[in-house]
Amino acid sequence: MVEANLEKEIVALRKVNRVLMERVENSVNSSGNDYSIFERNILLEKLVEERTRELELANKKLTILLNEQKKTTDHLKHREVQQEIQRNVLTKLLHETSISEENLIDVLKTVASIIANTLDVHRAGIWQFSRETDELICLIQYDEKEIIETQNVLKISEFPEYFAAIKSTGTIIASDARQHTATTAFSESYFKPCEIFSLMDTGIIIEGRLQGVICVEQKKNIRNWHPDEESFLRTVSAIIGQVMLNIDRRKALEDLNYSNKQISKEQNFNQLLLDTSPALIVMLDSKAQILMVNKAMMNLMGLSQEELKSKNFFDHIINTTHDYSTDKLISTAELTAKIQFEGSIRTSSNSSVIVEWYFKSMNAGDRILFIGAGIDITEKKTADLEKEKLQGQLHQAMKMEAVGRLAGGIAHDFNNLLTSITGNVEYALLDLSMDDPITECLLEIKHSAESAADLTRQLLAFSRRQMIEPRVLDLNDLISSLHRMLARIIGEDVKLSTSQGENLDSVKIDPGQFEQILVNLAINARDAMPTGGNLIIETSNKFLDESYCSKHTGVTPGSYVMLAVSDTGSGISEEVKKHIFEPFFTTKPKGKGTGLGLATIYGIVSQSGGIVEVYSELKKGTSFKIYFPAVMEKPEKIRRQGAVKALPGGKETVLLVEDDKSVRDLAAKVIRKLGYYVLEACDGQNAFMVSQMYGGRIHLLFTDIIMPGMNGKQLGERMKKIIPDLKILYTSGYTENAIAHHGVIDQNVNFLSKPYTPSSLAEKIRYTLDNQSLP
Repeated sequence: MVEANLEKEIVALRKVNRVLMERVENSVNSSGNDYSIFERNILLEKLVEERTRELELANKKLTILLNEQKKTTDHLKHREVQQEIQRNVLTKLLHETSISEENLIDVLKTVASIIANTLDVHRAGIWQFSRETDELICLIQYDEKEIIETQNVLKISEFPEYFAAIKSTGTIIASDARQHTATTAFSESYFKPCEIFSLMDTGIIIEGRLQGVICVEQKKNIRNWHPDEESFLRTVSAIIGQVMLNIDRRKALEDLNYSNKQISKEQNFNQLLLDTSPALIVMLDSKAQILMVNKAMMNLMGLSQEELKSKNFFDHIINTTHDYSTDKLISTAELTAKIQFEGSIRTSSNSSVIVEWYFKSMNAGDRILFIGAGIDITEKKTADLEKEKLQGQLHQAMKMEAVGRLAGGIAHDFNNLLTSITGNVEYALLDLSMDDPITECLLEIKHSAESAADLTRQLLAFSRRQMIEPRVLDLNDLISSLHRMLARIIGEDVKLSTSQGENLDSVKIDPGQFEQILVNLAINARDAMPTGGNLIIETSNKFLDESYCSKHTGVTPGSYVMLAVSDTGSGISEEVKKHIFEPFFTTKPKGKGTGLGLATIYGIVSQSGGIVEVYSELKKGTSFKIYFPAVMEKPEKIRRQGAVKALPGGKETVLLVEDDKSVRDLAAKVIRKLGYYVLEACDGQNAFMVSQMYGGRIHLLFTDIIMPGMNGKQLGERMKKIIPDLKILYTSGYTENAIAHHGVIDQNVNFLSKPYTPSSLAEKIRYTLDNQSLP
């Protein structure tokens, strides 16, 4: 505008100058008279003045033109520099050959930085389009010298105008982004908070499809984007698109190469699988002729591939489960695609193995082929038989456990009755002479009660609910101590011999229970040899390995001590062997056996953590082998029973607690006769009240364990808090109580098992009172 005005003024001045010049040249004024020298000088001065002004205006115009030219030149130089930078950037990107999927993000970080610095913008971001989620995901954001991996997401459904524009035109150029129709949706949520005014976005197009967007943004002021900048951004976008395409192609090529290698590996593997597979693999034609076999089949048959080819498969298969043959194979294939059967196969050693065959038919052009795989199940069949045996053992153990619970419960109540019967009989005998006619009746009652007590003990031992006091013992010493008694039991017609192992390990067992085992086995051996024979008792150390233990439930590998009791009797049949450890099973005549002898042994051995094995042949004899877990402790010495002494008594105070009145009355009567002062209570709560009401000192608490409400163990603990030096003696006819674990009495606990006699009661009370107080 300034330049145009100057031009007008110069033109006007030139017109004036021409008029003045003409007048000077004509030397006449407007009246036609000659100029005077004065007029002529004035006219010349005016002409010079106008000419000077014209020159000033022309000079001013020239200055403006020069400034604009310089500005244009500077701008062109700047554009050239920018274009050179852009060309260098593009050249660098075009020649970048090391871009891969792994370092793409690092490359994009560099690209975003270059874009921002080249275009001199505040922000530059590179986004990738996800077809799976219909979202645009920000990979890299350059924000004023800082690179950020934001993972921001734009959903297509939320910004339809923007995505429609970028897809249709490929580029969005928004000098005022807040007002642009394609980008106004971002105004409130994005542009204003981030102070963004201008935006230029270019799509990354790969094979005609939008794969991403490059976005540049100007903060704080509106910017008019230059076409060169748009061109640069489009070119960068195209290069990035090509890079991504190259990466995809390279990855596809790598995947293809990998797939080819995998196929080659699979082919090699399949061949290796055929050659190394332990399965027997065959291919048959429709007539069951062998077309191919693998090495396992060749090795088993002892024949080569060529020797087996064209032979009929069923010529080598015998005893099939469904009598399979060529015709049946074909007919079955017509009904189902899968064929399965078992059969024995002849081996190169002329033996046979059991094979489970799986065949599948397949169409091969105009003929049917059969692919078969055989698995040697000889060991599996053997294992199945063994499994059935173990399941039988488990079933037997569960059955005996169930019966044992019933027997144990009965024995518990029965023991209270027997305690009352035997105790009262023995107490009555103390006041009678042997000549008294009642004595014989009482002795008969006592004998019957003792027999019943033995039966109860058998029931408890069988059910593993007998209260036991295991001790570390040497079986050789135990057997030696019982030798004379065993000899009397078996009689003169049976010869008893022992073979004791050297350096025998110790075992932990209740000596009374071990006596039960030997006595029961000796009686059975004697009954199996009515005309005489030999009874051999052996001991030795044994190690049971995992292979042996795996065939016997509940047995762990380790060191054991074996007790073998063998006879030369009539033997046991296989059918009878299946039942010999069942309770109440007997082959003896009615009235001659309870059927609890071997069941008792089974229970005792199981309670001790051992195992019983029986070996027998009809008319040759039987051998029972019992394995007790060995313990690495020094054995106790076997104490021999001395002569019978008078019943010991005393003057101390005894608190008697028993919920069964008949047993309580008997115990109180016996204890008083022994000289003690007796306090009686029917249960734990009553006992505690009696002790509180009694003014004197209580020396001994004699209590049953199983009682309603407060049990004996709880009562003892409560009484101990009041009387720290109180001695405690527990009694029970059952093992599942507070002072025993799995029937084994806790260490340092004084215990008297029911049924007890006056003599055993007297000795146990005196022993408890005379020994150190137990915790």
